[in-house]
Amino acid sequence: MKYFSDWLKFEEDSLYEQKRHLPMEEEFTFYKSVASGDTDTVRKICERNDFADMKDKGRLSENPLQNLKFHFVINTAMCSRFCVEMGMSMEESYKLSDYYIQRTDLCTTKEEIVALQKEMCLDYAERMKSSQHQGVMPGNLSKCMEYIYINITKRISSADLAKVSGLSESYLTQLFKKETGYSIGNYIRLKKIEYAKKLLKFTDYSISEISDMLCFTTQSHFIYVFRKNTGMTPKKYRDLRYCKHTDYPEFADRDSLKKDGI
Repeated sequence: MKYFSDWLKFEEDSLYEQKRHLPMEEEFTFYKSVASGDTDTVRKICERNDFADMKDKGRLSENPLQNLKFHFVINTAMCSRFCVEMGMSMEESYKLSDYYIQRTDLCTTKEEIVALQKEMCLDYAERMKSSQHQGVMPGNLSKCMEYIYINITKRISSADLAKVSGLSESYLTQLFKKETGYSIGNYIRLKKIEYAKKLLKFTDYSISEISDMLCFTTQSHFIYVFRKNTGMTPKKYRDLRYCKHTDYPEFADRDSLKKDGI
């Protein structure tokens, strides 16, 4: 009975205070902007500072700071799910979500949480933009994307992906090209180069070590593919972009990287 009396009191207080929630359409429009990689729209909305305005938002805690943290967790979870729906690897999306939720737990001011909210939303949006997702991926291809993300430091063949997807290798090759605009081999190389850029920027691994980690046949081949995709050599990229930051999502746990062969 206590549950019902508590709920009735909460409901009565909310009605008295005339608390209303934002229409779902407004929230979903924002999450769709994130998932479609529309960084300009996401940046504009974040700069309006709507997130910090608790009007028309649910009261999840009597403590204002904790209330904002709870809303941050919800927003992060929604961004994560929308991006998975639009083709982001589930493992990548959920790992990113865990990373930002853990970071907000350390925030001690409203300003820190608001800044982190903008960083989180733009991170998801920029990843979606750079990944060239054009819409909802068929389930079989989503499995392939997931496999590539998890096994990026291993040799990956079209036969491996055919087994994962449950499709014949020839049909998967055609479907993959149609949906992504890339051949399987080119897409895998693209993802390996994206990962190499993060390693060059956020770690101290040598170019030869990164080449070996990502299973390129030779260091020369790695440099050739990297330059073809970025317009510069790995060394030049590191010289321009190096930024030691060991709590970056993929590299937060250095021991786990070593276990994966990195």
